[in-house]
Amino acid sequence: VSADAVRDVRDKFWLWAGNIGARNAPESAFSLESRLGAAVELLEQVADLINDLIDALATPRDRFSKALQTTGQRKTPFLDQFDISHVAERYPKLKREDSRWLCERLGRAITKRRQVLRYLHDHRSRAGKSMYTKVGSVSTGPSTKASTLDVARLALLEAGGLDKEDTKSYVSASSSFLMTGSGDATLSLPSLAEVSKGEAIFECPLCFGIQTMSKDWEWRQHVFADLKAYVCTLGNAECDVNLFGDSQSWFDHEMQCHRRKWVCILCYKGPFGSPQGIEAHIQTAHMNVLAHGSPLQIIMDASQQSVDFLPARECPFCDDWAESLEVNTTFPEGVAATEVVVTVEPKQFRRHVAFHQEQLALFAIPRTLKDRNDGKGTQVSS
Repeated sequence: VSADAVRDVRDKFWLWAGNIGARNAPESAFSLESRLGAAVELLEQVADLINDLIDALATPRDRFSKALQTTGQRKTPFLDQFDISHVAERYPKLKREDSRWLCERLGRAITKRRQVLRYLHDHRSRAGKSMYTKVGSVSTGPSTKASTLDVARLALLEAGGLDKEDTKSYVSASSSFLMTGSGDATLSLPSLAEVSKGEAIFECPLCFGIQTMSKDWEWRQHVFADLKAYVCTLGNAECDVNLFGDSQSWFDHEMQCHRRKWVCILCYKGPFGSPQGIEAHIQTAHMNVLAHGSPLQIIMDASQQSVDFLPARECPFCDDWAESLEVNTTFPEGVAATEVVVTVEPKQFRRHVAFHQEQLALFAIPRTLKDRNDGKGTQVSS
């Protein structure tokens, strides 16, 4: 978007704000507050629209953090034990004592997603309480079709001419999100065609934002970005709060911060799997080099290498994948399978582990009361 286009929209916005009195002080007789003083519902709707605008301008990270903060203040907070138990039951490998911390991190991440989805749903429901018509001149609302604020209803409100039924709150039908799969079955998303109903512009049933995507892969990416579907599977407590909206950002974090190796640049011994390992080696085997003033950290940094392959058994969720690869791998004659470590490229490893994380993220989405498992959902590729 060009700077001239932005300035043009800004100028139009200021002109509109001035025309309706939004730029006048609240105590002024010409202010928007004064004009709507007799119609509290319309005044509240305008306030909601402004809040919606603020939310729309916020980044996804801001909205996620705000949602967690808001729902965290509820009198009935979300409990994470159910989600932690689900993770353990779905992936028994995480029941091991040395993996318990990751099981808890993954379960708490699901609970956080539930909090965010509840916040977004409640926010959308509150917006639904506002009265929308196709009369008037001020365009408002999150609907995918043109909707307007009907200031002409002010006279009816003052005269008590509105039927009680007409003022009820209606929640968008899209707030019911149909999921395919249950129990240990593979969960899949509704297809883009189901969600958009063939419209070029539609409302996302998760974040309730207006979307214009046309490809199923774009829809999948959007959902997992809304859910922040990926968490660090290796880091300590400092990574507990890290939730990532795309698998590449998550895996880049792990590769750069946790999945590193070191081969001593002085004697090529290694690889070492941790900075402590390479440090101990240098201090033991190359004391003479350090004695001549060579900085230890520089040697360690120069010894660091990217990981070209990852053992399939390092998947924290399952052993099935590694076992299937081992069955289909031809080993040298006389070499037992137990003596060989089957490795995969980082991209393969990322896609496999991302699939497990996506399955857990989808578990946070509320199921509808009516089971309509028609098998037409969009499968989440691994």
